Amino acid sequence: LEQELTTTFQDGTGSYGILFDIVAKRDLTVTGIDMFIDWNSGDNAEVLAYARKGSWFGFQNDPNEWPFLITNTTIHRPINFHNRTSNGPNIPYEKKKTSAIIPDS
Repeated sequence: LEQELTTTFQDGTGSYGILFDIVAKRDLTVTGIDMFIDWNSGDNAEVLAYARKGSWFGFQNDPNEWPFLITNTTIHRPINFHNRTSNGPNIPYEKKKTSAIIPDS
């Protein structure tokens, strides 16, 4: 059984990440995470994904409570991707969908 957890595409939320709880009724495997990068601050984005046992609530500001590093990688802005300086401030939705390339390692 495959299901998705979705979130907003709204810009300007002030967020630099997302926190969510998963309560699994049986063994669970996360097979991927899609990210929509704004690329407003540079051509590379460091991606860190952490996990912890129990809820995130009340622990969001304590790095010692996040012992499980799941992902630590850098993604790169695709060539010819929207440039806010020359193309204007709004990134078309279709461009957002292709906004990251994970490097081969």
